[in-house]
Amino acid sequence: MKKTSFLSVCLALLAFQVMASFVHAAVHDDDDHVDLLDKGNIAEFFDLGSGFFAAILFAISFLAYRNIKSKQILFVMTAFGLFAIRTIISRIDLFIPEIESSILELLLAILGFIALALFFFAIVTKQTNRKRSQIGLK
Repeated sequence: MKKTSFLSVCLALLAFQVMASFVHAAVHDDDDHVDLLDKGNIAEFFDLGSGFFAAILFAISFLAYRNIKSKQILFVMTAFGLFAIRTIISRIDLFIPEIESSILELLLAILGFIALALFFFAIVTKQTNRKRSQIGLK
């Protein structure tokens, strides 16, 4: 499957999930007035969708790193992995309700900062040419 068709399928699934969440929220509302944005369903869905998308991008960049062995791809792969982990941690209060929110907020802020720093390093690091280093030229 080509990368563009894979991305198209992922975006179509994301759009389907958004529409399904709208329908679910409208059907299961007991009030006469339906305010989908007030419920937070959309924000939670996009947050979770971002985590899944980051996990997919992590897997794709992992495969690229295995083939290319580039430092930039390694930085990008790690940043996507951190964003996926960040999504899991942002929802950990559902499983461990006694955890303090201030600790979670600090951890999420640190993970976001580190991921952005890794993207920065991926952009500014000089690309090494593997073929030149394999034949001994500098």
